[in-house]
Amino acid sequence: MLGVLPTGWPTIGSMTSKLISTIRNLRYRKARRRRGLGVLDGVRLVEEAIDANLVIRGAVVADDADTGERIQSIIHRLESASLPLERIGRTEFDEIIQTETSQGILAVVEQTSTNVSDIEIGAGGLGLALDAVQDPGNVGTMIRSAHALGASAVFLLSGTADLWNPKVLRAAMGSSFKLPVAVADHVEFLGWKMSHEVEVVAGDVGGIPIDGFGKRSTPRVLIVSNEGAGISPEIQNVVDERIGIPIVDDAESLNVATAAGILMHELLKGRHK
Repeated sequence: MLGVLPTGWPTIGSMTSKLISTIRNLRYRKARRRRGLGVLDGVRLVEEAIDANLVIRGAVVADDADTGERIQSIIHRLESASLPLERIGRTEFDEIIQTETSQGILAVVEQTSTNVSDIEIGAGGLGLALDAVQDPGNVGTMIRSAHALGASAVFLLSGTADLWNPKVLRAAMGSSFKLPVAVADHVEFLGWKMSHEVEVVAGDVGGIPIDGFGKRSTPRVLIVSNEGAGISPEIQNVVDERIGIPIVDDAESLNVATAAGILMHELLKGRHK
C-alpha cells in the first residue's frame, strides 16, 4: 500500500516559490558555481546525500510520486531537520527537473569538493584524472567506476564537465559523495604532481598494452582525455608512460568511460586481495 504525503505541506500551483526558482536557476553551470548549490534528482541520490551529511537547503516531491517506504523515510529525515519541503504537481515537477524518468523527488544541496592539495595517493594506489572530458554521462560513470574499483581520488581537470551537472550526479550514483573528487586547472594539477612522488600514466590506443604493464608500488595517476582532442599539451609534458588496451584490428576505439574502467581494473588488480 502506498504511503500518504504529510498533510500541511505547501502546495505550489501557479505560484513559483523561492525554492522552485532556485532549482530552475541551477540548470546553468554559472549559476551552480556562483551559488555553490546543486540539484539531486531521485531517491538514491537524495538518500546518499543525507547519509553523506551534505547540507540540504530544501526538497520537492511530485504529488503523484510513489510514497513507499524509502521516500517516506527521506521525508521523515528531512522533516526532522526542519528543512523546507514542497509538494507540486507532476507537470511542474517534470518541467523544472527536465528528466523523463524522474522518481518525483529532488533536493537542493550545498556543493562539496576536495581541495587538490588535500589529495593523497598511497603506495600501490591510483588516482584518475579526466582531462577535458566533456560528456557528463562519461564523467559520472568514471567517478562511479573509480570508487567501485578502489581508486584513491578523481581529478576533474580543465574542460571537463561540471561535477554538479545533474547528468554527472545521476551517472555517479552517489560515488561523488564518497570518493575524494578535486576540481583543478592544469596549473593546480601540475603543482600537485610536482609535490608528490607519483607516476603519471596516460590512456593511449598506441601505448604499452596494459596486460604487459608491470605491477609497481609507486602511486600512480591515470589520465584519460577527450576522445577527439587527446591529452592537453600542458599535461603531455608530465606523462611518464602511455598504456593502451589491445583490441581487434577492425574495431573502433573504446568509449573513454569503458577504457578507463578497464585500465583502472588492471592497474589496481590484486591490490585488495
